[in-house]
Amino acid sequence: MKRFIERALQKADRIEKDQLLKLLRAVADEYFLLETVYDSMTDGLIVLDEESMIEYINKSAERYIPVDMRLVPHKRGWDAIQDSNIANFIRETVESQENARDREFSLVTAKGRRIIALSIMPLVKDGLIRGTIIHVEDVTDKREQAARLSRAERLASLTTLTASVAHEIKNPLAAISIHIQLIQKSMLKQQCNPDFVEKHLEVINDEVERLNGTIVDFLFAVRPMDMHPEKSDLNHLLSDLLELVGPEMSEAGIRSRFEPGENLPQLLLDDKYIKQAFLNIIKNAIGAMQGQEGARLIIRSRLKSDYVEIEFDDNGSGIPDELMDKIFEPYYTTKDFGSGLGLTVVYKVIQEHMGELIVDSTEGRGSVFTVRLPVVSSDKPLLNWKPDGEDK
Repeated sequence: MKRFIERALQKADRIEKDQLLKLLRAVADEYFLLETVYDSMTDGLIVLDEESMIEYINKSAERYIPVDMRLVPHKRGWDAIQDSNIANFIRETVESQENARDREFSLVTAKGRRIIALSIMPLVKDGLIRGTIIHVEDVTDKREQAARLSRAERLASLTTLTASVAHEIKNPLAAISIHIQLIQKSMLKQQCNPDFVEKHLEVINDEVERLNGTIVDFLFAVRPMDMHPEKSDLNHLLSDLLELVGPEMSEAGIRSRFEPGENLPQLLLDDKYIKQAFLNIIKNAIGAMQGQEGARLIIRSRLKSDYVEIEFDDNGSGIPDELMDKIFEPYYTTKDFGSGLGLTVVYKVIQEHMGELIVDSTEGRGSVFTVRLPVVSSDKPLLNWKPDGEDK
């Protein structure tokens, strides 16, 4: 139709009256069809011209947004809109010539409270801005569905967590109960040998310690962290950790290597928590390489613009693809021992430090856990800076 009209305009001075009327009917039919399509859309559409006057508004936009249609021909678009929040948002976005996407507003309508999302973009023709397009969507049902799904997910997570905690507590309690019963039976028979009692009390103490460890790990994972970040030397912290786990790694036949980055700035860290997170990653790597020949762990640190990157690279058993989405879930573990909270704690500590945790793993080949921690603004190196007196 566009090319047809362009050709007709080129021959306008030679077009006969009947042909001109036919052309006008075709253009009118095309216009009415487009208007019917726009008015049938469930999404709202508002078009502003170069002077920000409302050039077109479809039926859905009229239903979603309170517009005084009497002002439409005479006032700028935002002056005709009766909700001040929406009007100010449109005016500020249009005047700044910026795009906006899915900005949400809450409105009280005849159908109750609704959530409206507005997107604003320029109307461009021949490389020039000829106006503004405003897309209006009622997202109330989407948000309610998302809220229901979120509540269901939280409930499912709580159910799983509760079951896992109950299981972790049940096992040591059962063991404690059995050994207390054995001691009681021995006492009733008046055959209470001190060595016999001591043996069972040791088991009870071990189970109590295990139970306490489970509770401590659980509280560590779910409680808000009382962070006290201070400027810290990351390379020194990593060296201390490797020295701490050195004997355990040597006994397991694992070689370790630390490749410290140069000129690392000091980071704002809570040493206690960050050491716990790094230690959990290292312990995880040790477990993945247990009994493996040629096992090795390489730790690297390096500066990357506005963050410091730490890599923990092992050549252990790796993580199957189908388990990658589960490794940070509380109490999920593939081991026969441990609470299953190790990586949950790691993830939480890194998040509390405004950092990022990335896992790259291949089953049978090993894993690389990468931690990215932000650099304190004042410690960012100045590019191309040289002391006074040196050549530029």
